[in-house]
Amino acid sequence: MRFTLRKAVVACAAVASALVLGAGTAAAAGPNSTGQPGVGRPALAVVTSATGANTVYAAWNGNKLSNGLSLLYFASTTDLQHMNQYAIGSVYSAGDGPGLVAAGTGVYLAWADGTPGAHNLHLAYFDGSIVNGSFLQCQTTLGDSSPNGATLARSVDGQVYLGWTGWDQHLNIAKISNCANNQPMVPSEKVVLSETSATGVTLAWDDTATNLGVIVGWTDANQHPNAANFTAAATLANTTTLSTATTATATSIYSGLNEIFVSYKGTDNVGYQSYNEGGGFYSLPQHINSTGWAMSASSSYAGLRIHNSDNSWNAFFDVSNNLNLFSL
Repeated sequence: MRFTLRKAVVACAAVASALVLGAGTAAAAGPNSTGQPGVGRPALAVVTSATGANTVYAAWNGNKLSNGLSLLYFASTTDLQHMNQYAIGSVYSAGDGPGLVAAGTGVYLAWADGTPGAHNLHLAYFDGSIVNGSFLQCQTTLGDSSPNGATLARSVDGQVYLGWTGWDQHLNIAKISNCANNQPMVPSEKVVLSETSATGVTLAWDDTATNLGVIVGWTDANQHPNAANFTAAATLANTTTLSTATTATATSIYSGLNEIFVSYKGTDNVGYQSYNEGGGFYSLPQHINSTGWAMSASSSYAGLRIHNSDNSWNAFFDVSNNLNLFSL
């Protein structure tokens, strides 16, 4: 098992809110700060155009305000110089942060309402168009709520999955209908899992040869990162616990080509990654590789890989609480 830094492509600007990595972009030495402050786990999604250009979307919880709440931020860019932060109003986001997943020419966005006494889960779709005066289409408020935010995954045939932790800390996963005609999306086939986490959950779609479907990352009660796959049963399958690793924040999981990645922030506030080659969880190493990147005490480490790509995109908040975006 080996760990390699393939290439690091970064963008840095005082007002940057997202990073684009396109064909022909020059490599840089490592992650740079966008200058955008925040807390928790940032969410990433990549939309690839017909010409192969990649637009990276980012969503995250801003720094805590004087009222103790965090605003939801959402941004994108189509090159390394022109950044677009979208005006979505004063939306409060709870817990570790929102979720994003690419779909067609846009992205699905999910978050838990940060308004005191609320915390209901919200969904929307964004493709750059304005419908009825809003960037966000098919806006949906669910009856379920979460103290820890939300996460999204999407299958290769277009099925969207929503993940969250309930107030009892149990992991929840449900299917979500696609956005159509600006109508609310509909959840179905909700499963409350036996596994629990105090720090939330992340979902991804397995893009390796093992075709595990929805894969799940979470931090257990012993502060160990865990990885497993969802089969619609009440208990996850093929669970691997990285028993030599400890983290006090959320564990992220993502997949691409023949590799499954597990990433997290260690108790030393440094980012770590573990990945296999060949798919599946059976060979995830117990020896974890340090990225060497120092992170904010309030940050989690997020990662993303897109279908049939050898690039992975990563995000975290540095020691100054600024969002860092980069590619490996």
